[in-house]
Amino acid sequence: MDSNFYSDFQLGMIQTETEKAYFASIFKLTDDPVWIPKSVVEPKTMKLKKWFINQLQHELKTIKQTTLADYFLTK
Repeated sequence: MDSNFYSDFQLGMIQTETEKAYFASIFKLTDDPVWIPKSVVEPKTMKLKKWFINQLQHELKTIKQTTLADYFLTK
């Protein structure tokens, strides 16, 4: 395993598992479960690839900002 590819974030409690993905939370990142492709999870440590974490953080930030903007526009 090349540690440069994997982040410090690990898979949390798995709610559902399919052939190609987990529906789980990510320790210290998400409170609610999200779909995570098995291809980004290191099987032994359950750590997630850095590029996936970066993409997910960007998406979560964008969604929160959009929601906040929508909130103020409706007031």
